[in-house]
Parts: sequence; structure tokens; C-alpha cells
Amino acid sequence: MVGFRTNIKINNNRKELLIWCHIFKQWQKINRDYLEDSNFQDSLYWYNERANISCLAGAIWKIGGYALEEYTTVKGEDKKYGRTDLYFSIDEIAYIIEAKHQWLQFNTKNKNFDSFKDEINCYLSEAVKDCENSMLNENVNNGVGLVFITPYWKTELDKYQELKSFENELLKKDYDIIGTFAINVKNIDDENNLNSNYGNTCNAVYIIGKYLSKDEIVE
Repeated sequence: MVGFRTNIKINNNRKELLIWCHIFKQWQKINRDYLEDSNFQDSLYWYNERANISCLAGAIWKIGGYALEEYTTVKGEDKKYGRTDLYFSIDEIAYIIEAKHQWLQFNTKNKNFDSFKDEINCYLSEAVKDCENSMLNENVNNGVGLVFITPYWKTELDKYQELKSFENELLKKDYDIIGTFAINVKNIDDENNLNSNYGNTCNAVYIIGKYLSKDEIVE
């Protein structure tokens, strides 16, 4: 049986964030089941932002919530029409989500979290800004700016220890929410590596997020 590495961390003690433990558990299960059903020839996470949002929405539906993706709404102080990535409601707690998808190339030597820190935080800042604009004209009190992080490297390279080190460093950071999912392979020849037609290996996806409160945005 194939092993997987999964972790969940909630670094913010607001009660509204407790639901993310349940969302992440189902998100991890959906990613695992899809990989196994496709015999590790395809994944839900190595396409684009919209595909990752769809997987997250699926996790929300699975635990009894309601989710609406890519809907038209009024955004920002200038009240222009745009699209919000995701709205969901679970147990009377509603959220607005804006997300970014970030590819991290591990093809050079000695990649660790510090190598990518500024880039990751830039993506997160953009997602947070989008979320603030989306929440201004919505009657929703909770928001999260999310980044889906997908590391990859050329298939002929051995980056497995670097990936695990990056993952361990990521889990030590103080992002409000962190969810991780990775195939637990140990070498290049493992038949369960997820290898693309472009000659890249992509064995993991991580979610980081920052919580936003409507009260703080409109102050």
C-alpha cells in the first residue's frame, strides 16, 4: 500500500478556523483517492488554481457544507464586477476565499523554504488583498487568502529529501492555516512518483492561508 505524508496546522485560535481541520482532512483524502484511482498517472493538484479550488470545494461538500465557485460579484471600494474564487458555508459559518496557485521549481541545488520565502509571501499577500476586496461588499464575516503550492523537479533528479526538508520548514511557519499532502516515495525509481508528460515530478501540494475578519477590513 502506498504511503502518504499529511499534516494540518492551525496557528490561529479563532473558533471560526476550527472547521479547517475537517476541511483539510477531507481534502487530503480526495487527493489520495484520486491518485490511487488514476494509478498515479494523474492528480487533482498539478493543473491550475481552478482545479485546486474545485478539490477544496469537493472537501467542503463532503463534510456537509455548501460551496460556490467562480461566481460574479461586486468587488472593492469602486464596486466593479469581478469573480470571487470560492464562497462556502458550514454549520452557519460562512467564508469568502481568494486563492493563488504557485509552482515551485526544485531543479537547482539546495532548495529550502528560505529559497522561496519571499516569493511565497508575495503570492499570499496578493491572495489576501483579493480577499479583502471581495469581502467589502459581501455580507460574510470570515475570509481566507490561500496559496496552493506545488513543488516540482525534473524527473531524472533526486529531490526527495529536499522536498521533505521544505515541508518540515513550512510546517514551522506561523501561517494561520497549513495543510500538506505528499506521496511518500523515497527515490527516483519508485513507481508511485507522479511524473508528467513534460518530464517533471510533482509529488506534493501544500495549502497556506491567512485569516481575515470583516470587522478588521471595514475599520
